[in-house]
Amino acid sequence: MRRATYPLIDRKTGEGKNKKEKLPHWHNSKRKLKRCSFVIYIYKMEELNEVEFTIPSEDVHHVLTVCGIGTDVARQVFILVEGLNSLDSFGDLSGDNDVTELAKRMAGRPMVNGRVILGTTHIKGIQGLVHWVKDHQKRNLVADYLEWDADTMQAAMDRKESKKNFERVDIDMIDPGKCNTDHGWDAWQIGFLNKLSATMGAAKVPVDYIVRKEVDEGYKFEDDDEIRMHQMPLEGENFKRDKKLVNSMLKAACVKSDAWTWIQDHDKVSNGRAAWSALVSHYDGSGELNKRLERAKEEISRLHYKNESVFPSNVL
Repeated sequence: MRRATYPLIDRKTGEGKNKKEKLPHWHNSKRKLKRCSFVIYIYKMEELNEVEFTIPSEDVHHVLTVCGIGTDVARQVFILVEGLNSLDSFGDLSGDNDVTELAKRMAGRPMVNGRVILGTTHIKGIQGLVHWVKDHQKRNLVADYLEWDADTMQAAMDRKESKKNFERVDIDMIDPGKCNTDHGWDAWQIGFLNKLSATMGAAKVPVDYIVRKEVDEGYKFEDDDEIRMHQMPLEGENFKRDKKLVNSMLKAACVKSDAWTWIQDHDKVSNGRAAWSALVSHYDGSGELNKRLERAKEEISRLHYKNESVFPSNVL
């Protein structure tokens, strides 16, 4: 089968055969022409009026070099052919599958169109990069390309795999059940928060950030997970979806209990954050605390009386 060729340059005149525009001086070198053939291909396909060889962003070159893409020509393919011309553009990829498809696509191209063969470690590194960039974007943070090094890449890959395993947790196994508004309120509240911390939301992060408490500026976070929870923005599409999810979970737990009275007004707009705040404000309020304290005292008194009847003091 005859292979298709792209008659882009008249070797005698140095001009394009299809159009009489003058090509840059570096096309006169056969060696440079061979290395940059995919750039010429893009130029012809887009039918630009002027040829301008733009040096891509330093940030993309840096992060791809850390991922093991060592040659400048290979990195140019990512930038000029695949359109990954900024660090933020890696966040536009959906995840591992997009990177795998990208690798297949790059390997299947003719050499003249920018064929690049990626190994397993290259693919895993780029997948970690995508996860790292998206993680910053979902928290409204700006990723600094200079922070992307071998250690950061390994940490990103580890977190990505850990997150994938975490999503396999059976939520039903840690369901605290119906809301307990009596002396079991404290235990139920802890159990429900635990369920939220194991439930992934629209941004693929635990939805417990929806019910987080506001903290003072000098607050000391316990760990990185708590920091990340407080970095999640309480606005935007992910927040809208996640607060509806939390509201649905609260509704299922409270609809046939006294607690429904305190959250039903927020059900109209599915505001899980407001519903949780109303619920906690009531049952952690001084009135309910005093009621639970009195019930606890009564329970202790009954137990004491029962013990006295079983083991009377005058037995001895």
